[in-house]
Amino acid sequence: MFDKYVSLGYRNDVQGLRALCSLMIMSFHIWMHKVSGGVDVFFVISGFLMASVLLKSYFISNRYNPMFFWASIARRVFPSAYVVIITTLILSCYILSPSYLSATVDEIIATIFHVENIQLIRKSVDYLASDVPSSPVQQFWALSIQMQFYFILPILLIPLVIVSKKLSSSWPMILVLFFVMICSFVYSIVSSNVTPQASYFNPLARLWEFLFGVAMYLLSVNIKHLNNRGYICLAGLILIFGGALLIPTSFQFPGFIALVPVVGAGLVVLSGVGGQSIVNRLLGNVFLKYLGGISFSVYLWHWPMIVLYKEYFNVDIIGLVNGLGIIASSILLAIITNLIIENNINKIPRSNVYLNILIGVLFFVSGAAATLLVKNNFISIENEINQKWHNASIENLDIRRIKDKFSSVDIPRDELIAARRVLPIPYSIGCHQKGNGIIAKKCSFGDVGSNKKVVLVGGSHALQWLPALRLIAKKHNFEIISISKSSCPFGALESSDNSCKTWNRNVLAEIKKINPILVITNSTRTSAAREYVPREYIGAWHEISSLGIKLIGIRDNPRFSYDVPDCVYKQQESNYYKSCVKQRMNYLSISSPVESYRNIIDEIDLTDWLCNDKLCPVVNDNILMYRDSHHVHLPYVIHLTTVIERKMNILVPKLVGL
Repeated sequence: MFDKYVSLGYRNDVQGLRALCSLMIMSFHIWMHKVSGGVDVFFVISGFLMASVLLKSYFISNRYNPMFFWASIARRVFPSAYVVIITTLILSCYILSPSYLSATVDEIIATIFHVENIQLIRKSVDYLASDVPSSPVQQFWALSIQMQFYFILPILLIPLVIVSKKLSSSWPMILVLFFVMICSFVYSIVSSNVTPQASYFNPLARLWEFLFGVAMYLLSVNIKHLNNRGYICLAGLILIFGGALLIPTSFQFPGFIALVPVVGAGLVVLSGVGGQSIVNRLLGNVFLKYLGGISFSVYLWHWPMIVLYKEYFNVDIIGLVNGLGIIASSILLAIITNLIIENNINKIPRSNVYLNILIGVLFFVSGAAATLLVKNNFISIENEINQKWHNASIENLDIRRIKDKFSSVDIPRDELIAARRVLPIPYSIGCHQKGNGIIAKKCSFGDVGSNKKVVLVGGSHALQWLPALRLIAKKHNFEIISISKSSCPFGALESSDNSCKTWNRNVLAEIKKINPILVITNSTRTSAAREYVPREYIGAWHEISSLGIKLIGIRDNPRFSYDVPDCVYKQQESNYYKSCVKQRMNYLSISSPVESYRNIIDEIDLTDWLCNDKLCPVVNDNILMYRDSHHVHLPYVIHLTTVIERKMNILVPKLVGL
């Protein structure tokens, strides 16, 4: 009864569908900038084809060793994938801005180990990485999920096949697969609404799409006759390509809306089983068949072409002619990859499992070795610069106020490479709260154990001042206690999530226990449009004031609409003044908005060291002022130490006496 689980043969129409989807994905990435659903179609096709291969092996050939399957996947995927990865790594080191290189190499490492989707999930919830642009290997998230599916599918199917054989029925296998598919689909809907960015790359939220393809195979082997094949195929194509054009960007994939391309792919796949309509034959024409055969390489090549093109020419929008050039170049590179690599590897017998595994391992080791060498170089640079600034002394540190005229800048490449990784110590020692954490983590610096305790509290815009306060605490023999949480100010905003609000309550309780002589936090909040004092800040200040604790706020810094190290790198050889310097009036008020609250909070205003009367630069005395678009760079904070010390001397002379 299991002899029906046979290979369904080569499907020209499926290859044609792959070709059209690869063209659609490229077009949407270049011009439309929205989800096309093409990747969802690929997932369904993968599930359909892999089910065909595995179930034939299990039911008919009685070959249960998954190594045969995994060796075949390694032989098919690894050579082309690692050639694209290594090429992208090399080009990235020459083309990308230095400030993005470390993050890009991290993603390349994740890609090599086929966990790029997990890396992107981490990136989507990492406050420090949230404004890092898409890397040139981001397209590998889909391959990572496929590899994870290819690993788990044999493990899932083998026990189900064994049980089905013992019971002489396919229903145990069908019911379990259907149950898992439904669970994944429900999870996909829920997670797409709760954490849409992370859900997009989540393998659990995507599993149902592969299993839908498996279901199409199970349905196809049980179909004895299918009417109106052409209409079914046409309906599937309309769902796929019509949905791509008409589904609004507000819909979150891969929730229920992913049913549109998934069902569309299922209809096309199903329509060609056991016979071909004229629509299927058109879909399987010679040109589309060939393009479908290299669509895997086309998909891998197109994304680095887009990202590196934009970076090299410093553009955000790609025109029609240049976009067509990118598509043509991606297809050409895929053809070359196919001729030089894939065709030669295909000459090796598939039955030679160990040789196929060896080929995969060789390409894997080559890619991993090259990437880890580059990564180690970046780590050395970052460690050296971190050590330099974390061991800085307060003596001889000073910086001039912002001048009216700016000279050209020459920031060393290594400084730009490390810019995003030179951070206050709490980030690296585990006492900075992240994500949904609610514990008021704290760490102490300066004269630890002193009866003179000062608490620095707030989000990253408060924590950025710790390097200077730490030096001041060490010099004047008081203990500075840092309590911070990413994207969560002291005084949780109305828009803050529940974890931030709970964390704020826990912070207040911790401050009561510590009973410091001084609390330091942010006094204002800036945005792309204005500077203001949130009413929630004022409520938190009253809480501190009611405890009889002195409060000092540090005025917030400007926030830029672009990555500062990236801008500086691109403009060092041109006109830095025009490209990176912005009008002060667009970022900061003329006078601090805190003036009305002087009865409960004093303020340290560093605006004269961040802007002059009219302009806000990003480099002062040839020191990079910002590590990204809105955080003051640690070396610049350290250079502001004596400025902050003098201002604290005025506000709290008993603590900081000069």
